[in-house]
Amino acid sequence: MTYARFLMLLSFLFPSENGNHNPVVYDSKRKEIHKDKFPLSEQVFLYLCRLRNGLSIKDLAFRFNIKVQTVSAVINSIAKYMYPRLGSLSSWPTRNVLIENMTEAYRIDFPTCLAILDCTEIKTEKPSSLKQQSQLYSDYKSTNTLKALVVCDPRGSVIFVSDLFSGSISDNKIVRQCGFLDHLRNLKAKGFIHANDSLMADKGFLIEND
Repeated sequence: MTYARFLMLLSFLFPSENGNHNPVVYDSKRKEIHKDKFPLSEQVFLYLCRLRNGLSIKDLAFRFNIKVQTVSAVINSIAKYMYPRLGSLSSWPTRNVLIENMTEAYRIDFPTCLAILDCTEIKTEKPSSLKQQSQLYSDYKSTNTLKALVVCDPRGSVIFVSDLFSGSISDNKIVRQCGFLDHLRNLKAKGFIHANDSLMADKGFLIEND
């Protein structure tokens, strides 16, 4: 990321920031987070270092000369602030971009298949409530999970992720309930996909009529 792009990100995240107000709500009231000691721009940069390079909490604490607890508080709080602002943006490329970046073999076999979708499951702790255990139990994984729909383009870049659902729900229901079909309608209305374009999914997805 160039410095110019970093400044663009800051202006998008904090459009009305005038230096006198920090809109981020922190999980911890630590004095080090005060804007005079640790500017908001540096907090965002710390979060990006963690996100992009996977630097450890202790490493970041040393680099930014702050306490480990402060690093954790900044990462959690900046993530919660950024999520609704960046998560609401569409990351679906235009139709021409998707087709131009297909591999040659993929384009030969699936010239109008613009995306590949599947559900993924994340293992959770076993709830104490029997009702919640039943809701979270996945027959496929034989354990308690949360499920989400993930869609990627032909090169493997993630372009849609749904909210999490309980592990007992079927893949078909997630597709119908997560807002993905409405998202496709909006993309079609804007010309990002055409009527005869296709999506790829495994045989467990009975959604062709949808």
